[in-house]
Amino acid sequence: MDFGLISESDARALRELGAFVSTEHNSVPCFYSCELNTGTPAFSSAYGPPYFSVLLVRRRSLAMESKCHNLDKSPIFHIRAAHLLEAVRILVACPTLTDAQFSHSPWWAPEVPWPSSALQNSLDCNLPKKCEPRVFEYLMSHVYSLLKSSPSLSCFHFRNYLTDVSMYCKHLQTLVCKNPRLETLIVWTGGPNLLDLAKAIAVCLLRNTVLKSLTLRIPTYENVPTNRESLEILLRPFTSSAPSAANADLKELALYLQYLDEHCMHVIANMVGRNTTLKKLDLRILKFWFRFKGEKLTWKEFVSALKVNGTLEELSCACEFDALRELLVPFVPDRHGHQLNTTLSTLRLFVPNENNSRRVEALVSNLVVGLKDLASALELNTTLKHVQFIYNWDWYGTNMDDTKYITDKKLWQVEFRIQEILRTMIDNELRVNTSLESFSVGHWTLLRVGTEWQTSYQGPCLRKQTKEYAVKVEMTP
Repeated sequence: MDFGLISESDARALRELGAFVSTEHNSVPCFYSCELNTGTPAFSSAYGPPYFSVLLVRRRSLAMESKCHNLDKSPIFHIRAAHLLEAVRILVACPTLTDAQFSHSPWWAPEVPWPSSALQNSLDCNLPKKCEPRVFEYLMSHVYSLLKSSPSLSCFHFRNYLTDVSMYCKHLQTLVCKNPRLETLIVWTGGPNLLDLAKAIAVCLLRNTVLKSLTLRIPTYENVPTNRESLEILLRPFTSSAPSAANADLKELALYLQYLDEHCMHVIANMVGRNTTLKKLDLRILKFWFRFKGEKLTWKEFVSALKVNGTLEELSCACEFDALRELLVPFVPDRHGHQLNTTLSTLRLFVPNENNSRRVEALVSNLVVGLKDLASALELNTTLKHVQFIYNWDWYGTNMDDTKYITDKKLWQVEFRIQEILRTMIDNELRVNTSLESFSVGHWTLLRVGTEWQTSYQGPCLRKQTKEYAVKVEMTP
């Protein structure tokens, strides 16, 4: 490829990028993931006009579950925006590129002057000398157009935080609807014009015939009608009762919402009650907004939707301790022995860890009550096979730092109390249950083997440690 018309630094970056994707790792075939990011202020002054950074990861496995499959990483290639399309062409030509992530930084200023002649040649269109937002839109439309021709791309991940999402979303359908191999779409976004993004994704879903998994992480602020309307638009393609080829293969939906109020709950419940194709639903909440107003959020509509849903097989759901009993109603037979939801086999519950002056004591107390409700439900349930109860998480479900357990003995109380509760359940409720195969609470897991339950613990060591050991752990970054 001739790079004679561009700067030496860009030409060198493109050559090294091409060399990295064209060589095997120790003669072993591998798969590639790439990350494209808009530049940071530290490099903007050094590189002049807006630029992108490109990072690639080689993996020995097609799966992305663990970083232990990673073989090595490329250096970070800094490429000016005018030559981004050349970099994307190199990536698209790689026959084993399976995952692409594009991150748009909030400090990236599209009004900075670009080398208009080079950019004009790349995009083959007439552009002003000064980059306006629509220039970035044009650029992204060409990026999507190139990615749609990738012979192996199966996952596209877009991250945007504070910038105007309308600059990149209008042409998203070019990639989603015209690449027959794209199976997973992940969008994490915020910023203004969320309604434009919702409409763009809805168009993609109405025409989608290949996506199998969709993850949306979006803000849902209180008293912002456009954000609530955005959620309605996003979920509308999942509530159509008319048979359609669109979304027939889309079986997994994950919603990461910033806040959950009655309106959002109504929209989600409506989708759960009417949808007939989804197999897995993951619902995470950053904050339960009603807590800040001294109110209680009712799960009545959501529970009613679960009662009539006949297709969901796996549900991951964030809720509070006091809502747990209400949420379990569809999985418990009534006094006549009739259980309303019999299709769900995997239930994963994320319950927030309260943060106050009596944190450990309050957590233990809540755990006792919550696990008692869960034990009563499992004693009668006849269909659930796998249940997880996750209590030690940040609001989106990420596990907290386990190293605190080593130096804070108060936290050990939680583990010992859970161990006692599980022993009691094995002797009582779980002796009656015949369908459950695994049950996890925090770091503890019960696995049914024949007619017996095996207990395993995968948390931090709870035995007394020496002072020297504790210091070493604290110093670990």
